[in-house]
Amino acid sequence: MTLLQMSISATILIIIITVLRAILIHKLPKKTLMFLWGLALFRLLIPISIPSVFSVYSLIPQNNTLYVSEPINDLPRFFVTSDMVSENITNNVDVQGIYNVSISLWTVLWMIGFSLCVLYFLIAYHRGIKKFKNALPLETTFIKEWKEKHPLKRTLLIQSSDQVFSPLSYGIFKPVILLPSTLDFENTEVLNYIMTHEYVHIKHFDILTKMLMILALSIHWFNPMVWAMYLLLNRDIELVCDETVVKLFGEKNKKSYAHILIDMEIQKSGLMPLCNNFSRNSIEERIGAIMKMKKITIFSSVLAGLLVVGVTMAFATSGVSNKEKTQLISSDLSAEEFEQMMSLKFDGYEKMSISDYQDKVWKITDTEEYRNLLERIFNDNAWYEQKDSDDIASYLFNILEPLTAERWQEKEFGGYVQTNYKEASDNALLEYSFIMTIKDPQSLTVGKYNKTRLSIKKELDVMIQDKTLEQLQDEVSMNTYIRSKLESIKNQYNSDILKVDLNYTYHPLSGIKADSTIETPVKVQEERQYPNATKADYQSLLALKTPNYKAMSVSDFNRNLMEWADEDYNRSERIAIDYTREDYIIPLSEEEKNFIKLTVWASGIENAKFVRSLHTSEPVQNPILNVELPRKGDYSENGASTWCSGSYQLSYHIENKDVLSIGERDYYLGNVLFEIQKFWDDTEMHRMIKMDKKELEKKFSDIAVKNSNEKMTFSIVEGQVYLDYSNP
Repeated sequence: MTLLQMSISATILIIIITVLRAILIHKLPKKTLMFLWGLALFRLLIPISIPSVFSVYSLIPQNNTLYVSEPINDLPRFFVTSDMVSENITNNVDVQGIYNVSISLWTVLWMIGFSLCVLYFLIAYHRGIKKFKNALPLETTFIKEWKEKHPLKRTLLIQSSDQVFSPLSYGIFKPVILLPSTLDFENTEVLNYIMTHEYVHIKHFDILTKMLMILALSIHWFNPMVWAMYLLLNRDIELVCDETVVKLFGEKNKKSYAHILIDMEIQKSGLMPLCNNFSRNSIEERIGAIMKMKKITIFSSVLAGLLVVGVTMAFATSGVSNKEKTQLISSDLSAEEFEQMMSLKFDGYEKMSISDYQDKVWKITDTEEYRNLLERIFNDNAWYEQKDSDDIASYLFNILEPLTAERWQEKEFGGYVQTNYKEASDNALLEYSFIMTIKDPQSLTVGKYNKTRLSIKKELDVMIQDKTLEQLQDEVSMNTYIRSKLESIKNQYNSDILKVDLNYTYHPLSGIKADSTIETPVKVQEERQYPNATKADYQSLLALKTPNYKAMSVSDFNRNLMEWADEDYNRSERIAIDYTREDYIIPLSEEEKNFIKLTVWASGIENAKFVRSLHTSEPVQNPILNVELPRKGDYSENGASTWCSGSYQLSYHIENKDVLSIGERDYYLGNVLFEIQKFWDDTEMHRMIKMDKKELEKKFSDIAVKNSNEKMTFSIVEGQVYLDYSNP
């Protein structure tokens, strides 16, 4: 840390402590303030930075520059620089080999200010010590008895002098209590209070604290808040001492002690910065603090502890950099493994073509050790959850994994955006997904690929942001608008080297009166990407596939599935992404895949409708399945001939879930899905392309009605059949 950084961070801490002091000075133990001032001194004097995720400085945005990986260890990470004063001091060698030092104007000014401050305090201290040389030892019967009752490991001298007018103490290794010769030494009550007060100063090493404060003040002489801290710290040293003395003598004697303070204030002496003067600080504040002093309660102690911990974590630490955040995420990785991971983010990767990038990555990771490391990272939720806030995690999940996976040619990204009306029964919801297909990996760069992904997501996330309540509730017009926008996005980003396909589902706003003057609050959610499900994930799910699960009622099976999903939400999401993308890393039989893709899929949607009804107190709505029809036609890396793809929404109603078995439901539902798929596969492509939307919807509806029965009825959701095609 540079001197300026130290001063700025300490200034913020001083302001916080000053505010807390003003509010809580009579509610907390006075030692709390001294501990907080100690934190400020640490910030002013020690040029190290202790990073913490709880620091307020972590909230300050940081630039996303690349960094070179370096080994890490298990020790706390501190950052120390030798140039405490300035980074502008440079050493130059002239032609004769003589070193010349070029010093900035700021450094010269700082050195002048520092020297003047040190000189001022040294002169003031020297003048005081000069006066103390003629002090005489003070030995009375009372003082001897008092010293026996107040032992000290260091040699303690008690002296008197006609050069001082109020009691004080000085010295660290051989401390001295210096009393004015005008003091009434026969008044043992007053003498006892005074010497005990100075004795507490000596035991607390308050002289050392003042020396450190003066050093900090001299270093940061240009900072007015440090001067304010100097005044307040000296006051609080006295307040802590007063609090300790009152505890020793008991609260019943605090009035007598306060009167002595007033008497001593009348006789106070001149400036002696490195002495503990009995009455140097604001006497009004001290008297008020003494009279309001109460026994420390458990509540005040807990409050003090929480305050100290909170201020320390939030303001006495520095923000965690992007690299340090990554290292916190990767705390379970060894230094060597971290190095291996960091080596995959090599310089200039954004300018590389996809092919060159893949060749380099595959060459580096072509070992079992590397593959196992990446598998661990891609299956680690801690890494995944940081993909939108941490540079390395984002690189791993949004660039490295998509471009080097087995099916790297196509990658699907998804997300959703939702309005946030509290009074709405159902907020408007736009769920979207887009597939990026790499057509020319030799020409497409990694940077272009990632920039396109971010741009598309940004456009989709704001698509319903400026819509009025009336527009959001009009499902027909919103679908028309969204399809138009998606078509525009496709035209904008499709090229000879990259193809983009987009799909969406829109749920209109409901349960709120339309008012075009109300601004639409929109909540944008992060991309719904999860790492591949692990073997343990699938084992836990397939445990539901018991030998007699088909005989179970739909209600019983759905209840078991809901309990499984509640145990680990992320686990169910990982599996869901796997089967929607057909991207399994765990070998599964066709029977197991069908169980997940049909039984679990349908029951999951039914459970979602059930949970939603509990929150809205409305009847359970019929489940709706979003079904994608695979693209068919002649399509190659070099270009596309005629092709088409489609999607539809299938709704169904179960008459009695307690009676209908899972086997029956899957049979009826499977028949509908199979027949629509068969119609899609068997219909010639040129005929399919010539069909309009209504005709295609009618064909699908006929199949749904034909397969309906008294136990289950099916229907195609009106207006939700889509056909996308290319016919050059």
